[in-house]
Amino acid sequence: MNVQDFSAPNANYEINRFKDYWTDSEWLSEEESKEFAKWGYYSKPFEFNSKGRVLGINMQACNNMNWWLLDDRSDPGHQI
Repeated sequence: MNVQDFSAPNANYEINRFKDYWTDSEWLSEEESKEFAKWGYYSKPFEFNSKGRVLGINMQACNNMNWWLLDDRSDPGHQI
């Protein structure tokens, strides 16, 4: 997955494949999985510390080689 089109949520094939694997392995809850499927990022509580969180960031939103970002240079997927 070298580039990603952020024009519509839930449209990225690779992200949805990871979502299925991570949901089946119970890494992501159902709610976290739905958020991840939209744009490729998620947040979840850190199990060993009740005050911490794990942040999974989609770096394609900042990839200067992602030609899809030429169409819209704003915050794709409202990640930031």
